[in-house]
Amino acid sequence: MRRIALLLRLAIHPTEHLLATPTIHQTPRVAFLLNSFSLAALVGVEFVINLVFADLPGDTIDALRAGTLGVALRVPSISFLLGTLAYVAAMLRSREVPTAPLVLYAVGAVPVSLRAFVPEAALDLGLVTMAVGIGWLAIWLFNRSSRITTWADHAATDVPLVWAND
Repeated sequence: MRRIALLLRLAIHPTEHLLATPTIHQTPRVAFLLNSFSLAALVGVEFVINLVFADLPGDTIDALRAGTLGVALRVPSISFLLGTLAYVAAMLRSREVPTAPLVLYAVGAVPVSLRAFVPEAALDLGLVTMAVGIGWLAIWLFNRSSRITTWADHAATDVPLVWAND
């Protein structure tokens, strides 16, 4: 369930960014990239925790977490938290996306990013909160999709393609 929620977030995340692209600048793009890469890395962390650690004794897990693997598991979590908060702040500043689902996503991201330090119930509540925010954004995007202009909406003869002149 957790892996599916994170993978679904990876699918909708670029759409949100592309929707607000005309009104944002370089800093939000960096936040988007940090958030996207961190989200992908967090999926890897989930696989390690749920698939690798599941078959290991507690002493071995503690020893692995105390070493470089522990750092490798913490870095995506911290960068996910920072990237999420920066990205949500940038999306809020763009005023292109509704506030409530973004806030739900950000609030849910806190226990998810602090996964190693919070109880399982807090992690699950964070995932549900993120899912509600993502679902709300998905519905909003779907309802707005008929009003989003694309490059195909403009006649091909209006502006020649750069590489067509070669």
